[in-house]
Amino acid sequence: MALMLAASLPSSAYEPPVKELNTSPFESEAAPPIYPQLVVRQEPWKASAEPLWPLVQQRMQLDHQLDRKRVKQEIAWLRKHPDFLQRLTPRFELYAPFIFREIERRNLPAEILFVAVIESALDPFAFSPGGAAGLWQFMPATANRFDLKTDWWADERRDPALATIAALDYLELLYRRFDDWYLAIAAYNAGEGRISKAVRRAGHRDFFTLRIPKETAGYIPRLLAFAAVFKEPEKYNLSLPFVSADVSLQLVETGSQLDLTRAATALNVTVDKLYEWNPGLNQWATHPKGPHRLLVSQLQRDAQALLDGIPPSERLRWQRHNVRAGDTLGQLAQRHNTDIGMLMRANNLPTHVIQVGDSLLIPTGNRGADHDDTERVLPARRRGIGKKSYRVVRGDTLSEIAERFGVSLRTLLRLNQTAPKQTLRVGQRLVIPAPTAGIVKEINYKVRQGDSLSRIAQRFNVTTQQIRGWNELDLAKYLQPGQRLRLYVDLTATH
Repeated sequence: MALMLAASLPSSAYEPPVKELNTSPFESEAAPPIYPQLVVRQEPWKASAEPLWPLVQQRMQLDHQLDRKRVKQEIAWLRKHPDFLQRLTPRFELYAPFIFREIERRNLPAEILFVAVIESALDPFAFSPGGAAGLWQFMPATANRFDLKTDWWADERRDPALATIAALDYLELLYRRFDDWYLAIAAYNAGEGRISKAVRRAGHRDFFTLRIPKETAGYIPRLLAFAAVFKEPEKYNLSLPFVSADVSLQLVETGSQLDLTRAATALNVTVDKLYEWNPGLNQWATHPKGPHRLLVSQLQRDAQALLDGIPPSERLRWQRHNVRAGDTLGQLAQRHNTDIGMLMRANNLPTHVIQVGDSLLIPTGNRGADHDDTERVLPARRRGIGKKSYRVVRGDTLSEIAERFGVSLRTLLRLNQTAPKQTLRVGQRLVIPAPTAGIVKEINYKVRQGDSLSRIAQRFNVTTQQIRGWNELDLAKYLQPGQRLRLYVDLTATH
């Protein structure tokens, strides 16, 4: 798992010394109650005056190795950048209490809280060039190993609570294997096989003298530096941001798949706010397979009753579609912002084959009457990277540029107030809309030995034309190891 605070805080990277039917046509599939207890509270919630950090300090168990040079260097960096911790205050407030409560419930060292801080700066949308995502930076294979879904509907690596449970499960497994927290946490970062090999090669278990990758060698000192500073901030002349010890989010059961617009209306909050509380959701509704729940603020004291009061007929909105010549399930799913699996389940289809004249039920989601099919109707913060400027090169045409960036020619013409047959000038600047319409992160990717444009494109679910356009690549030149590429990765499409 890559250490990628830069992906989370790009402005100040961490660089130590980097017609509608109202009835659902099918019953939602039941899912076992797998959500953790750490965010469930029955009593009314109000922000407590009790701070979190003294509780964290009391449960610290590791030797912080304050005499080691690298730990001192990391502490010096934190002292030199006191604003770093203050900028993390909103994320500490939202995520640190429930992470700590689950660590406390398992009787684990409180220092583990800082694994998430180092991995992602507590940003659920953190995404590394290697493909790791979420607060705990799970790679797809590891997410699958710990039953975190990564599909069209959701990426549970970004679900703060489910990913926390999985991460702590993994760390406990690693501790049982290595019987040493330094080695367990190092294995979380570098991979258990790599740390096992280093221990066998060295013939001992002293983390600080193992031959391991440079990133991992610095990972434990960085963790220990964070722990030392949070244990005795006054010793280092630092002030910790105030964070209430109370968990600020609560779990509410939805009972079935639920349209987020309908949920937001019932709770009298914006859809944007629901997405903020539930960053693992990719689409306009909760996952059809569950778990059927949402995270909302503890201030929403009647949230469960309000969601329970939504009639089954209003939980999803549906419309009829008469299949025309040329229609396919894939096209209909894309056009109506859903997936093929849902269309098959809703219409009891045994295969993907549909016939002209068939009548299909299609969920309308949160689409409006004035919807432009070139964009998905999701909250504004989830629609991509906005706009960028592109410099025209010799041989460019408007249609080729549109194809390269994955946008419609009509959209490109509208944004640039350009006629379809207008001649482009070399050096002319064009406004290009976001290449995707999901949750987009800009990634600075370092080309590796053996990489090709097609291989990189496949890894990040983009096209080679997009990579060329974003980086204005000369097609006559080969990629070189160490070369840096700018990629715009849609996290809702990268599984």
